[in-house]
Amino acid sequence: MAYPSPEPGRARSEDGAGGRPDPATVHAAAREVARQLSADPHRVAHELADQITHRLFAVSLELHGALARIHDPHAAQRVHTALAGLDDTLTELRHVIFDLHATPGGPG
Repeated sequence: MAYPSPEPGRARSEDGAGGRPDPATVHAAAREVARQLSADPHRVAHELADQITHRLFAVSLELHGALARIHDPHAAQRVHTALAGLDDTLTELRHVIFDLHATPGGPG
């Protein structure tokens, strides 16, 4: 899977090699996800929500750390506003995860 790179025009793969994923690998992964979803949708939804929560939390921590180094007040305010939205999203996601646990047939 490729992620945005800090260098314009380049994608960074999970291993940092900078290549694009093989389409056959992407399709195989998509088929596996579809199989898992049909086999156990509650567990997959919970795991996906956990992964997203962890990634968003990591982004939030990075932005909070960077905010202290931003000297332009307008830019700092924009980052602060984005962080508030990110924090709200994390709160909503935690509620969804809680609801998944509380749903009959849900995980845990």
